[in-house]
Amino acid sequence: MKTKITLFITLIISLFANAQPFYTFNKLNSTYADLVNPISINNSKPWQKHNVNNALYWDYTLPFNFNINGINYKFITFDGANISLLSMSASEVELYGTGIHIADKSAANATTSVSPIGYKIDGSTGNRIFKMQFKNAGSSVERNFYSGNTYYLNVQIWLYESSNVIEYRIGDHNLITYNYPNDEPYTNFGLGGEPSSGAFVCMLYNNAQNPLLGEYTDSSQVTLDNYGFTGYPVSGTVFRFAPAANAGISDNLFDTVKVYPNPTADFLFFDHLAEAKEYKIYSITGNVVKKGAISVDHNKISVSEIPAAVYLLQIDQSTFKFVKK
Repeated sequence: MKTKITLFITLIISLFANAQPFYTFNKLNSTYADLVNPISINNSKPWQKHNVNNALYWDYTLPFNFNINGINYKFITFDGANISLLSMSASEVELYGTGIHIADKSAANATTSVSPIGYKIDGSTGNRIFKMQFKNAGSSVERNFYSGNTYYLNVQIWLYESSNVIEYRIGDHNLITYNYPNDEPYTNFGLGGEPSSGAFVCMLYNNAQNPLLGEYTDSSQVTLDNYGFTGYPVSGTVFRFAPAANAGISDNLFDTVKVYPNPTADFLFFDHLAEAKEYKIYSITGNVVKKGAISVDHNKISVSEIPAAVYLLQIDQSTFKFVKK
């Protein structure tokens, strides 16, 4: 039993080797400038997530792979509240780039937005920057819980192709004293991954003008003292998250091989498999519940006979977490 548990711990460490958040953080100052002729995301339509008639879902294929902890992310989405990066091999990473829950400032029954969202790509191949802009966005907490509409902010999210750096750029706002006890007392800037992305969170804390970076892979590490801060950074602030030199970029089979569906009731299918591979499926207690081989011609694994639970699929040195339902 000890050997099995040790093996499972080794697998988990291997999983976190691809997802462990190792970032360096710098707070910089730079004059904020609106994007020139950005491509519209909401096309002048209101985008409040909580208003069904105005619900927005936008997804965009980045012109370059953006690497976070060894996983390449190719897609960025916005659902009216959350900004997420998606990959072929892991679940999403959320970008906490606006600090608070945002909302369109247009009236509830309006047909035209007063809070435009746009993006643009600057730079040449190899050195491109994806830039996303929220202009005159409001607070969803104020709108939905306090029936107010006084707060506004301007912010940009930049993703750098060459360095995989993330920047949050703060523009004009009236949020210096922003604080709603019991609803949204903290301002959150950072990023965080879902379970198959390593279940990590990088979050700023301390205070808005002198933030510190906290990195967590377990919810038990998070307290009210090391997660978020009250208030809001001044206009011209840049929060810069750069991958640490020792984080590295590892080869992950599941960056190129797509496994689906997840969750699954009967089969796991594999796309873009280039050669035959042996596999093992482990339970959370470290038991091998199934093993075999897959190939280009035999590109599926039957899991119908194993009980409903969470499992780790291992191929070579890469692991993939899936749910059998």
